[in-house]
Amino acid sequence: MVLRVWLLAVVWLFFLFGCQSASNLLHSKILHRSYNAQLSSCDLKAAKKRIVKSEVLFLRDVQLGQIAFYQKDFRNAEIYFNKAVDFYQHREKRPVLALSDYLVFDYNGEGYDKVFLHNYNALNYLLIGDLENAMVESRNSDFIQRQERVKFYKEISSYHPSKQLDQSLLNRYEVLFSHVNPAHNPYQNPFSFYLSALLYEEKGAYDEAMIDMQNALKWYPDSSIMKEKLAIYKSHKKNRKRVEIFFDIGRSPVKTQENISVKVTADASKILYLPSFELYLSDISKIIVTDSIGNVVATSSILSDIKAIKINAFKKKLPSLLDKLISEIAKEAISYEVTKHYGTAGSFYKMLNVIYSQNNNFSWILLPERIEVISFVPKKKENYILKVIDKNGKILDRLSFCPNFTKNLKNFYHCYVVKDGKFCRVEEE
Repeated sequence: MVLRVWLLAVVWLFFLFGCQSASNLLHSKILHRSYNAQLSSCDLKAAKKRIVKSEVLFLRDVQLGQIAFYQKDFRNAEIYFNKAVDFYQHREKRPVLALSDYLVFDYNGEGYDKVFLHNYNALNYLLIGDLENAMVESRNSDFIQRQERVKFYKEISSYHPSKQLDQSLLNRYEVLFSHVNPAHNPYQNPFSFYLSALLYEEKGAYDEAMIDMQNALKWYPDSSIMKEKLAIYKSHKKNRKRVEIFFDIGRSPVKTQENISVKVTADASKILYLPSFELYLSDISKIIVTDSIGNVVATSSILSDIKAIKINAFKKKLPSLLDKLISEIAKEAISYEVTKHYGTAGSFYKMLNVIYSQNNNFSWILLPERIEVISFVPKKKENYILKVIDKNGKILDRLSFCPNFTKNLKNFYHCYVVKDGKFCRVEEE
């Protein structure tokens, strides 16, 4: 509703004060489409106060679900996650050309957003012991990954490079791309397979668990923990209870844009809005578990490199995106000539061109940079210490824990959040 009001305000400003005032309002209120909830460290209460006011429904529900999940409020997490699923599925069933798309800048989630929504929902169900719904969500995640991969590569293959594409524009992204692992595939990642294997393990279906762990290894073949789990499923050590801890580490890249001025005609220029991502580089190397006498019991292994997934997907799409931006320069030249000859009508055309040349900067802010996992067989009545280790081997933070097994689950499961090198001490409100 708020966005509709701002659009009406732009129209009134255009007729009362001209194109410049309308353009200024567009830039300050409407066209800054980023979901601006830059959240400090572990302050989830402050994050919730900002997110609950959002009119971007998909991001509101998925992030409120994530906060509830972190706070161990699993029932409310389930409600919010399922609302987010219902929202994007409903949006996908709408007509291709819906009027609301032109009146309201809404967000239906990127492919990887939907994948991790189902991943978190599956993990949430597992933590409350609902294995059936956890398996459903794990399969949903795998299905969405396959579906989005097909759509993604279909889009990439349909692009034919233009001779107009300026290599200097591509060169502006070299630093961004240098910070991620190019081998980590867009969309497809081991999370859903790993989780599905755990669910089969809970049911005693070790042959099925072995198949899923083999599938997980296809995507991250160097994962030591997946190799270890696969060996366990093949061996006769299947009845030993294990600790499975997931770690949400850091913050994933957030969409942004860079504004550069380019010449349209000899006496006119245009602002070109280059899509990009803002990185939040973590200094964390790994998480280790030590026993009461200081022996290292287990070391974390990467499960989902979300940073690489997002940036590598963007990298493959970038030539097509830049090609479209270059074509806008030609449109701007037309609007300049129309404005010069037809006054108000030309200005209105120019304003509309400015609106739809902007990038969609909505981002799932709370999504971590990466998800790692630890798996080990605990000793009875042993107290363990989790330690955050940086790239220089320094201990950044530590947290003691003692596995508390329940009757309805074979293994012990937990999830910790790590931001700015520290464990978030999250308490349920």
